[in-house]
Amino acid sequence: DLQMRILASDTTRAGGRAPIKLKSDGSTFDIPWADPANFPRPAMPDMKAYHAVNAGKLRDAIQRTIVASDSENSRYALHAIAIEFGSEIISFVATDGRRACVAGIRPSGVENGGAMVGSGVAIEEVGVATGQALLPQRAAAIVARAFTDEESEVRISVTPNSMVFTDGTTTIVAR
Repeated sequence: DLQMRILASDTTRAGGRAPIKLKSDGSTFDIPWADPANFPRPAMPDMKAYHAVNAGKLRDAIQRTIVASDSENSRYALHAIAIEFGSEIISFVATDGRRACVAGIRPSGVENGGAMVGSGVAIEEVGVATGQALLPQRAAAIVARAFTDEESEVRISVTPNSMVFTDGTTTIVAR
């Protein structure tokens, strides 16, 4: 509504390579900007080994468990969802010390019953014990909102210090 009122009033915009200048009804705003081409592309982790899951089921599992994660406790493990990558099921567990929520999903479209695929190393070989990882609460909320196509395939890759979620167009790296 505010945007429509601004556009409906006598508003001028000057831009180009300089900061954007908005003038409207006695107000002037200088909005700085930087050309995105001047920034390097972020390095992407290797996605040779991954689990593939349905985006809608991933969202449901995160939403079912994130309610039990605790954002006010000093113990970092309670601020996250524990994810365990089994050969037939991926388990999501969160607790705040008083309650626990558990959800599980079966990997989709992956050979060998959901085992790691590709030529990369398995989770156990990169330092994550028994195929477990912690997904921070804030990152979990972003992942749950990011993949809007219910039927798309999301690939999850785990490294010793990050988790990567991608559907080919959107990539989220959680550390």
